[in-house]
Amino acid sequence: MPRTYEMADGSAMNFMQQVLRKVHPELKEAKVNIDMEFVEGEEGAPAVKEGGYDTFGKVKIFNEADRKGGSPDARMLIDKTVWEQANADQREGIVDHLLQRLEVRKTEKGEIIRDSTGRPKMNRRKYDIRLAGFSVVAERNGENAPEVMAAKDIRDKYGQLLMWAMETEASG
Repeated sequence: MPRTYEMADGSAMNFMQQVLRKVHPELKEAKVNIDMEFVEGEEGAPAVKEGGYDTFGKVKIFNEADRKGGSPDARMLIDKTVWEQANADQREGIVDHLLQRLEVRKTEKGEIIRDSTGRPKMNRRKYDIRLAGFSVVAERNGENAPEVMAAKDIRDKYGQLLMWAMETEASG
């Protein structure tokens, strides 16, 4: 299925920079150069995949050779349909999520590690909350299903952290 790519305009880039300054001081301190690109699927079909699954967006970290050739340090790829349907608060959540995936590498003393171009080296931060499984397995096995056990572990560790949105939606 063909996709089209479009670099973000100044308004979207400014929005991303506002979120970066607000909640990601480590990226600001390292002067990470990030750009943003919107991806559109044919007839509004999901356009971004990660790990084989449809997703709202993902982030790519460029290697040193690409940076020497003029690429930024990282690029956000965001599903254009998702972005256009999102309100400002949801967009902030999308950008925050993608920025959170960027981890600036540091020495044991906390100094930023840089490549030969002077750009900060980065890793993709792994998720600290991850839940995957099959609803049919959860239905068949109830509390004994790995999916249900994992969900309970998340609930026990984070309480209602993941449920606030549903509570707000139900009361609003």
